[in-house]
Amino acid sequence: MVMAITALRRYLLCLLCLLTHLLLFSNAQTKGNITLGSSLSTMKIAETWLSPSEEFAFGFQRVETNQDLYLLAIWFNKIPNATIVWYAKGDSAEDDVKLVGIGSKVELNMEGSLVLSDENGTQAWTSADNGKCSYAAMLDNGNFVLVDSSSSNTWQSFDYPTDTLLPTQVMNQRGLLSSHQSHTNFSLGRFQMRLLSNGSLVLNTIALPIDLFL
Repeated sequence: MVMAITALRRYLLCLLCLLTHLLLFSNAQTKGNITLGSSLSTMKIAETWLSPSEEFAFGFQRVETNQDLYLLAIWFNKIPNATIVWYAKGDSAEDDVKLVGIGSKVELNMEGSLVLSDENGTQAWTSADNGKCSYAAMLDNGNFVLVDSSSSNTWQSFDYPTDTLLPTQVMNQRGLLSSHQSHTNFSLGRFQMRLLSNGSLVLNTIALPIDLFL
């Protein structure tokens, strides 16, 4: 009788631990519309904003070459090694990836802008100011969008490609793709692909110090 009670207690304890784990995991993964005031932090890197199918995730990825640095990114979520398809960087060809440290966060603020702040609270990156959005969403095609009250996109990651074009994503005239230095180093690489205003697609190299690649 005592052994049966002990076994039952162990079973219930294991069940409680499992339910607690599932609850915490569920809370860390947000699907559907993202409300104003929502945020993600490098202190809780497991927290992400997911697309409805969970195919894509938006959040922070740790940089392998420096475990104290993170990049704000979108990646394929259902494969063992997360393949990044977008990351926060400047808008011009010369702008580099925006890396931040522990304690940084990204917030969809009450003004309707997506703002990345570093560990000191300084703004490191923000979405273009194209009007106030009502909510944000990570879509199943890999596009992260800010949406206004009339269901129009005020900003979308598809308009700011980094090194990848996804199916259904369109490169506009004067659009730009830039390589990065390696699969673990997202600093600006040597190659760029541009769609010129005359419709020509051009692949070119850029001059970088050679010791960056040694």
